[in-house]
Amino acid sequence: MIMRGWVFVLLTGTGLFLGCSGKATQPPPPREPVRGKVLAGGRPVAFVLVAFHPVDPADPNRYEGGTEKDGVFTVECPRGSYKVTINALPVGAGGDAAGGNLSGADVGGLKQVPDNFRKKATTPLSADVPEGGRKDLLFNLN
Repeated sequence: MIMRGWVFVLLTGTGLFLGCSGKATQPPPPREPVRGKVLAGGRPVAFVLVAFHPVDPADPNRYEGGTEKDGVFTVECPRGSYKVTINALPVGAGGDAAGGNLSGADVGGLKQVPDNFRKKATTPLSADVPEGGRKDLLFNLN
């Protein structure tokens, strides 16, 4: 009976050791800079969140960046194809993304964003990110 206990401990310890000494995990792919602008009716859409969702269903990641007052955003994401959504910019305690009062963060820009642009399943926006990134994206919400 004692011998069986030692065999169990030995086999369990060996299994844990081998399980922990597997292959090293792959480093994440390099991210490319992506810069663009969001417009509605020819005017900048300020203080909204631009999110890049990989088209590959096996990739659950999301890459985000907020627009500034001039509608310009910057995101870093790996090369690939993406669906793009636009939503309210999360506002944390103590101020908004604009660095001022809370009235400008969600109110102005988000009212210009139609509902279909807010969900990955319904957004008509997409982008391809090549090696070296992009500096020319323009998302028009009309």
